[in-house]
Formats: sequence, structure tokens, C-alpha cells
Amino acid sequence: MPGPNYGLDKGFTVTGSAAYAFGECVVQGSTNTSCARATTAGSLVLGVCQENLLDTTKVTTGKPVVAVRILGITRCIAGGAIARGAKLQNDVNARAVALAQTAGGTAPKPVFGIALSPASANGDMIDVLLTPGAMF
Repeated sequence: MPGPNYGLDKGFTVTGSAAYAFGECVVQGSTNTSCARATTAGSLVLGVCQENLLDTTKVTTGKPVVAVRILGITRCIAGGAIARGAKLQNDVNARAVALAQTAGGTAPKPVFGIALSPASANGDMIDVLLTPGAMF
């Protein structure tokens, strides 16, 4: 990928007991300054984790801080095949998946970004333009 990606990152303390990985989606935690892995599909995603925190013993203390990209362009882990230009939601594994468009009359769903590059399989890394607060 040519050139740097610039964005707005903010530090959040981690919650839960699972490891955090670069490129995973996170949601607001129980406090204004905490985050949690986005493991409920279709959540209102806060941003994308910008580092690995693999030591689950440290995670359970609730003290470590991770950088979360909340605005700009980021790299994200895909939860399956994604077309370039797709609107993105999270899946139960805190990964990006394409928004399932349904016909007429359904309530808007939260979308955290737009795919700038395609993914062919689960686990691929994609470029994402973050769109905080977007609903489709």
C-alpha cells in the first residue's frame, strides 16, 4: 500500500478477558475512557484497534491502554469476502463484514466504514475509510 495513513487515534483502557489484535473493531466500554472488543454483530463501532495486546493476564486487569483509530483511514481484519466500496459492520469476531442490504422498510443499521480495498477471505487485511456514526 503506497503512502502513509493518517487518522485520529485515542487511547482507551481495555475491558474483558480476551486478547486485542491490530485491526479488530472495538466498541465503547462501560466508562467514557474504556473500550471492548466488538463481539455483538452490527454494533455501534467506536473504532479500530491499532496495536496488539495479546497478554490476556494484562487485559483482565483493565489497566492497559490501546490506541483506537476513531477517524481517518485504517487497516482492518475482514470477516469474509468484501467488495471494494462496501459499507462495513462488525461480526461476532470483531472483524469487518459487508452490510447486508435488505429490501424496503428496515431500520437503519450502524456502519463504521467503507472498504477502500477488497478482501477475498476471512482474515484478510483491508483499507477502510472510517465513517463514525453512519447509519444505513
